[in-house]
Amino acid sequence: MNVFLGIAALRIGQNNENFTIEATKFYNPSVNAVSRSIKEGKVNGTEEWLLVLIAFMVIFETSRFELCSNVMLHLGGLAQLFHIRKLKNALPDQRRPFHRIAAEAFAYHLATYSILYSAYEIDGVAQQFTWTDLEGYDRVMPYPEASELANSPVLGLQFELFKNIFEITRLSRHTPLTPKDLTSAMEFKRQLDLNQQRLTRGLEFVAGEEEYESQEIALLYTLVAQIFLLKIMSPEITTQHPTVIHLLSQALVSVERCKVYAACNSFFCWPLTILACAVHTDEAKELIERKMAECRQWTHSGQIHRSSSIIKAIWEDDCSDDISQGSGAVVLPRGLDRLLHVEGLVDTLFLTERADSG
Repeated sequence: MNVFLGIAALRIGQNNENFTIEATKFYNPSVNAVSRSIKEGKVNGTEEWLLVLIAFMVIFETSRFELCSNVMLHLGGLAQLFHIRKLKNALPDQRRPFHRIAAEAFAYHLATYSILYSAYEIDGVAQQFTWTDLEGYDRVMPYPEASELANSPVLGLQFELFKNIFEITRLSRHTPLTPKDLTSAMEFKRQLDLNQQRLTRGLEFVAGEEEYESQEIALLYTLVAQIFLLKIMSPEITTQHPTVIHLLSQALVSVERCKVYAACNSFFCWPLTILACAVHTDEAKELIERKMAECRQWTHSGQIHRSSSIIKAIWEDDCSDDISQGSGAVVLPRGLDRLLHVEGLVDTLFLTERADSG
């Protein structure tokens, strides 16, 4: 209950700073209580309430307005729980909707937040689990009479895509790639290319609006992931590379077509943040700004606020000059180079300040 109240207080806190303080007062005791229970051996990792609680701790951290939070810490906790539950074969006979939601939310947050964080933090979560630990959860059909899409409320049947985005992000922190990693990257490229072809063809025959919107945003994620992976495989390329320009134009068309709904507005944060590193025309920036403004019309959640602040900071930083240091200039990561920064995208926003003071 403390975590639920903390999340509610954070939402109210967007208009009243006092509630932001209250949110922390609710949240911290809950975190401390769970830590004590684990240290004292009062939990074994298979409890349903523990899975629920850690999942909502992730939501609390993503609801914060700060650029950085403890979200990766709690995602690591979720990873451990899925691993323990797999080892103990703890997926219950009664497969509840929350089991599917928890697995999809884990994959979604892990894929979309990792771009902000360092190699150390990302690899730290990856070492806690394997994707096979989620087998069963990602295919739960709590409502057999409903469609598969209706039973996939977070990812819309795109579990593999979000898994690949996380693994691609891990590769981005280890460039230039080793021969082994390059082989993995080539396989991800093959899968993304196939996914793009499938989604593009599928959009021509989709009848229902819900399925169309699900496939449209999946196509947007796929196109943006292709730009990201291209940069990882060829770190020297810039936004002027013909393939980048081609993929970017397709992605922007998809951004224009995608509608913003209250239930899925946060889905735009990851692709628009990546695209913000790739665009260089006023027209493209205006489109991204307009889409973010549409997202803010529905909610001023921490995730929307954070992404808006990061995008604005990226463009302001890219317009500034490199820092002069003695005989030369310190070349700071700009544009697509930000995506390969080992300490994460957010850290690139503070490099100018540190170089200026150092």
